[in-house]
Amino acid sequence: LVAAGVTGLLVGLLLVAVAGGGFGACRAASGGQCGSGTSTGLLVVTFLLAVVAGRVLLEALGVGDPVATSFLAVASTTIVLLLFLVDALGSWTMLVVVPVVTIACFAASWWLTTSFTEDDPL
Repeated sequence: LVAAGVTGLLVGLLLVAVAGGGFGACRAASGGQCGSGTSTGLLVVTFLLAVVAGRVLLEALGVGDPVATSFLAVASTTIVLLLFLVDALGSWTMLVVVPVVTIACFAASWWLTTSFTEDDPL
């Protein structure tokens, strides 16, 4: 659980840095708002980067099934942020909220993937 929490914190900070930096660069390059195609592409790249980073960290920390845990955690984080916090994503408070949500999602994903394995079918 500690490994999942640490990974969640680091991936959450990565999400804040990549998304904030990417959208800032996009706005600076375009002189205003990013187009929907650019925003969607940036979100997909950020999602994939977060999944890979989570997998690498979980694997390095010895967590079983790091791919499923990371994918589920990042997907859950994305869903929570886009469903409930989308209007506040530009706020400075997201510097704290995104890592906290990501820690919770990694912990829940770790619990889910370790509780229900192939050795223990439902």
